[in-house]
Amino acid sequence: MMKIRTFLFPIGTLWSTIAIFPRAFRGYFTRILLLSVLGFFTGLIEGIGITILIPLFTFFDNSERQPTDFISRTIEHFFAFLHIPFTLPAVLLLIIFLFLLKFAVVMLYSYIAVRIRTGYERNTMDQLLKNTLRADWPYLLKQKLGRLETLIKIDSRESGRMLEAISTTLTIGATTAAYFLVAMNISQTVTAVALVFGAISFILYKPLFSLARSLSQQTSGMNVAIAHHINKSIVGIKTIKALGAEDQLVVLGEGLFGTLRKLQLRSILLGKVVAESMQPIGIIFITAIIAFTFYKTSYNLGALAALIYLINRIFQYIQQIQGAIHNISSTLPYVENITSYLEEARTAKESRHTNEEGSFEFNKALAFKSVHFSYTGQKEALHSVSFSAAKGEMIGFVGPSGAGKTTIFDLILRFLKPDSGEISVDGKNIYSINIGDWRRNISYVSQDVFILNDTVLNNIKFFDESVTEKDARGAAKMAQIYDFIEALPDGFDTIVGEQGNLLSAGQRQRIALARALARKPKVLLLDEATSALDNESEQRIQEAIEGLKGEMTILVIAHRISTVLNADRLFVVSDGRIIEQGKPRELLKDKETYFHRVYNLRK
Repeated sequence: MMKIRTFLFPIGTLWSTIAIFPRAFRGYFTRILLLSVLGFFTGLIEGIGITILIPLFTFFDNSERQPTDFISRTIEHFFAFLHIPFTLPAVLLLIIFLFLLKFAVVMLYSYIAVRIRTGYERNTMDQLLKNTLRADWPYLLKQKLGRLETLIKIDSRESGRMLEAISTTLTIGATTAAYFLVAMNISQTVTAVALVFGAISFILYKPLFSLARSLSQQTSGMNVAIAHHINKSIVGIKTIKALGAEDQLVVLGEGLFGTLRKLQLRSILLGKVVAESMQPIGIIFITAIIAFTFYKTSYNLGALAALIYLINRIFQYIQQIQGAIHNISSTLPYVENITSYLEEARTAKESRHTNEEGSFEFNKALAFKSVHFSYTGQKEALHSVSFSAAKGEMIGFVGPSGAGKTTIFDLILRFLKPDSGEISVDGKNIYSINIGDWRRNISYVSQDVFILNDTVLNNIKFFDESVTEKDARGAAKMAQIYDFIEALPDGFDTIVGEQGNLLSAGQRQRIALARALARKPKVLLLDEATSALDNESEQRIQEAIEGLKGEMTILVIAHRISTVLNADRLFVVSDGRIIEQGKPRELLKDKETYFHRVYNLRK
């Protein structure tokens, strides 16, 4: 039994499909079952319509032996039961009615099938985007640039093809079963031989299905590599052009595109071989049937015509099943990619609910107490870090690259969770506070500014409907960017280009700072946020930040010493530890301090 199943459907593809179906296509089983029922009904209607050819021939040759098969006799009894004369017009009208009924069922089937596939593709795209955006930061850090784009643009479409192929396989299988029942009604011997012949064809095609799956796995991997290469090239285009590396990137791209073309060519040709080779095989078999029955003088001509038509249709459906199985084999890697990605992303979903769900209240201090943290598989990034920032204070963080400064900010933003120790606000663990409420009260500006290809106003509001235009204008003034915006052709309605490429680096950072200030946060985190500013703009922003002291707590990571020189307190971070702390000007007086050495080096 196992060997027969292996022959009829490649065993690797069979078990992989069975295993992936409930994970990837949850909720679609009932709809696919409905399609299969419609397919069986369609085949039965057409089969009965063709079988009517048998009694139909009796009207043209009165000497023809009367049909004895079950369906033909049932049709005659049906006419007699309705007291309708069994005449040629009546039989022709019945044939027309059956094929019109088949047309209606096929259209219903097509409508349902299209809705299932397009609905699945849309739902998959929604799930991919939603689960990615809601995943936690450690998971997102591990993702390759361009992977999500490939999953949404390519893998979801290919996965829809697999769902369609599964539906097609089951539906055509049901339709073929209906044809077999009708054909068996006419001749059990010929139909049984056709069944064996069809099974043998599956055996011969088995290696092709395995090859199709292998080609698809390679194609899927190549699509990811190409998306990564393209995204990397666009993101780094300025550096690439500045270093004259365009030709090298073009050569790499040509190599990737060439490999993808070869894989696609082989896959398409393989699909054509599978799809088209069944027709001549079917013709050979039908020719054999005609030769076999030619010498049987008692054979009903109508029965022979109906049987040949049915067997031909059966082979056409076998051909379609072969193609559908080929599609299942070739699209399976894409479904596995999407399913595994969604399961990983759901597992890594950022927790947005806590046991207490407390609201954000900040009246005293934000504090770290003996906080330890390490990234997966890496050495400890923070070791026993303890400090506090009182409400309204401005705190500066300095230290060498990789010392752990940004990790401290990521912990405050709750992108990460400490391995041990506690982070609290007013003595309450920050993980007991609703994360949405937490982040609404904390604004973050990074060195790597993210700008939408939209208006200046929408970049400042950034999907936050609670931010009014008045808020945006006030924030722009605090960020020392208001006069520049007003001087633009369309003012706050000016489109700034992709990633703000129509603005200077300093202008982009000031818009990002205005975005943070527009939310009127209780805590403002500035991670090298003034690094791209000229001295005059930096001085203005420093003045604006100092004007905010007392209204909000400001934590600043700075490369420029001047940025934190007027901070209330300064923490020097090195190798994951706070090695110095105090007022900046007091630390400068001690020639042994890190801050003093760095300050004098950068003067």
